[in-house]
Amino acid sequence: MKSEEAQSLRRLFAVGHGVALTVLLLPVLPTALGIARGPDVLFWVGKSMLMVITATLLALALPLLSTCFRPTGKFLSSSVMIPFGLMAAICILHRVRGRWASESLMSANCFDHPDMRDLQAAYDAADEVCAACIGDLAKQEGIPPMLMDGVSDCPRYHTEAKRWRREFRYLSSLEQRFPCS
Repeated sequence: MKSEEAQSLRRLFAVGHGVALTVLLLPVLPTALGIARGPDVLFWVGKSMLMVITATLLALALPLLSTCFRPTGKFLSSSVMIPFGLMAAICILHRVRGRWASESLMSANCFDHPDMRDLQAAYDAADEVCAACIGDLAKQEGIPPMLMDGVSDCPRYHTEAKRWRREFRYLSSLEQRFPCS
């Protein structure tokens, strides 16, 4: 009887502990997920924040372990500190990497940052593909060059897209978000 009662209390404690962690972390996670999935953050900073958000969500499952054994003080503090420590560490990392990218973008020499060099090279490749495509369409009778929706309609685009996949995806997102630029 005592064993069943102890097991029931452990389950109840695990649920309460899980709810408390969820209440503490839930307001932060959607904002962090929205920031982490933004095209600018993905291109300039990387996907590491998505991995930490996933790890934080998995850490919310730590209270379930307390149904298997008697929770100790170290376990309780770890189950709170690990998710918050992960979130704090990744926020600091993203702040440092974001500042580095921002300062590089504002520097006088545009090609000091390797991502900027690659982005410019990808833009030049896409521009060259587009110019060749418009030239080919202009040579054909009855097909106006402006019928093309974008550079992705050009035959050579897919060859270049294999080489510049990440950069083309980012340039496309910029083009969609800032059509007049």
